[in-house]
Amino acid sequence: MNRCILCGAPIKSDLGVYCSDCLYEIKRVRLKDDEPLEDFIDRMMREHITPRNHEKVEKLERWLE
Repeated sequence: MNRCILCGAPIKSDLGVYCSDCLYEIKRVRLKDDEPLEDFIDRMMREHITPRNHEKVEKLERWLE
């Protein structure tokens, strides 16, 4: 299952990188008093940090042997 690169929500389509909510925010027209797109992206990435379990990832040295 793919996840949105901004908020981490599950994505229904196999080829998408954004969920439907984030894609809507990216494509919509912004008014003068709206939050800028860059601020929206920064906020979404800060709020939805997904911790990763790095213990299961193989070490790089294994591939260089």
